Amino acid sequence: MQVTVNKSSDCQNSGMQSQFCSQKGILENIVKRRFILAPAYEIYGNTTGLFDFGPTGSALKSEIETVWKNIFVKEDDLLEVHCTNLTPCAPLVASGHVDRFEDFILYDTVTKNYYRADKILEELLHKIKPMTESVQEDIRKLSGFKVAEFDELIKKYKLKSPDGNDFSNAMPFNLMFKTNLGPLSVDSNNTAYLRPETAQGILCNFKRLLECNRGQLPFGVAQIGTAFRNEISPRNGLLRVREFVLAEIEYFYDPEASELLSPIQKEYIESAPAIKLLSADRQKTSDQSVSSSVSEALKSGIIKNSLIAYYMAKTQTFLLKIGIINECIRWRQHMSTEMAHYANDCWDAEILTSSGWIEAVGIANRGDFDLKQHSSHTNRDLTALRVLKKPREQEVLKCIPVKREIAKQYKALTPVIIETLLDTKTINELKTLYDKNERLSLTLPNQDVVELNKDMLSFTTEVVRLTDELFFPKIVEPSFGLGRIMHCLLEHTLKKREDDRYYFDFPILVAPYKCILMALINKEELVSITSKLKMRLAKAGIFSKVDNSNASIGRRYSRADEIGIPYTITVDFETLEDNSVTLRHTSLLKQIRIPISEVVDFVKRIFSEVEQWPGKYEFI
Repeated sequence: MQVTVNKSSDCQNSGMQSQFCSQKGILENIVKRRFILAPAYEIYGNTTGLFDFGPTGSALKSEIETVWKNIFVKEDDLLEVHCTNLTPCAPLVASGHVDRFEDFILYDTVTKNYYRADKILEELLHKIKPMTESVQEDIRKLSGFKVAEFDELIKKYKLKSPDGNDFSNAMPFNLMFKTNLGPLSVDSNNTAYLRPETAQGILCNFKRLLECNRGQLPFGVAQIGTAFRNEISPRNGLLRVREFVLAEIEYFYDPEASELLSPIQKEYIESAPAIKLLSADRQKTSDQSVSSSVSEALKSGIIKNSLIAYYMAKTQTFLLKIGIINECIRWRQHMSTEMAHYANDCWDAEILTSSGWIEAVGIANRGDFDLKQHSSHTNRDLTALRVLKKPREQEVLKCIPVKREIAKQYKALTPVIIETLLDTKTINELKTLYDKNERLSLTLPNQDVVELNKDMLSFTTEVVRLTDELFFPKIVEPSFGLGRIMHCLLEHTLKKREDDRYYFDFPILVAPYKCILMALINKEELVSITSKLKMRLAKAGIFSKVDNSNASIGRRYSRADEIGIPYTITVDFETLEDNSVTLRHTSLLKQIRIPISEVVDFVKRIFSEVEQWPGKYEFI
């Protein structure tokens, strides 16, 4: 396989991170001053980890979601759902989140300030001079540490808290927000959580979704929604928060299918450009990525699952399309020690920011863990049907209910008991108890338990010819942190002019407002034209703003540029003579003159990527 090692460290990346760092204060000022986003309930003090999106931020977020839906949902014909934020305890017990969804915390034994163990220790280790290979190795391993390993590391390097005091021992902290459904006095079994991911709602609806797809695999289900994690120490704006938006896909497939990919998906992988890869094996000795095409990485086994490869290629396209800088994207594979409890492989799209490499997208192979867990905990069928390529014979255990004996004791429940006895899983469990002469307890679909005796049933075996079989589908899950992606986009698109003014250079696809209309001066005959044009743009589906204030045209240009409006339509006195307007390109600072009758269609064609600026028109 042809690969290219990135000779300069990924962490430096040609000075990009330095540029982002130098503009960090400017960015924070613009974001807050123009209310792109701001801390929630700020008038009551600093509530960390919660943010409100202002008008521009909400519009930007909405446009990013639209592009995501177009690329992942519409192009691939996925199903879309919207599930609840509140999740009962039982599904999260089954999924493993109640027991395992945790980070580790340390606190300052004097000030009692809490810290997330891996993050604070990483910061402290980076300050050690000289930076030896041993220190670098410990930094690489941090994300997979267990409780005792954190304590050992603190002792090894004699690490102190930021205030110079001793740390406590590390301890686990569950990241889910706990609540109750209804008053405790009415129901003592009503514990619930705010969902930590959107996946569980999709997984518990698997059978309904399979029916929506006519019982056929593969198929994908998408959901954009809010998730919640009780972060120990929220920081860096949208990068580590307690409430955030996820865009997730659960893609169900048959691992024994002859082809996991459609011809179109295969073609997509073959034509995908090179990406930067940092595999788990490579991380053991280096932090430098290698450049490879997706198809070559799949063929060579660096990427082991073709569906993961497809979604990596598709995700790269999405990130570039919304304005993320190509050189600032790398794909890092999870080490075995940091893998989520439900995953057997995972690749993260990491984006370089002023805070370093930030995980923005995770593409995980969840296997059949989730469906098996939910099926086991609910005694419900969450399988799909696979037609066998070659029929086979199999010995099958059968239960023979004795209806008369069951009816003597259970009367009206008899039909339900007989139906439950015919379930394959129930038969195997009861046969084990039957052979051991143990109590025959049968759980009914409503969770009631009935006691049976040997007079009520018997068992036999018979050989059957199977032409199909039930199986648990496996799942590939792409998960996008839209807040993190938006933060990265703001850093990547903030540009500086020669006059030291800053502006956002958003691609028109995600620009919060596609254009702004201005009258050269605030005169009724000019203002009325901007109002009519605004209406025409709205009817064409183009979101725009109007600024007919008394500020100078230059000042108004600057205000529009600062929130990333890519085009400005200016109505001037020449408009009254020839029914034409100027159309200004924000990043190029160039203008064309265009007839009013053509301007809406031209902007729409640019927005739809049908035409490129300046089209058939001449610069003025």
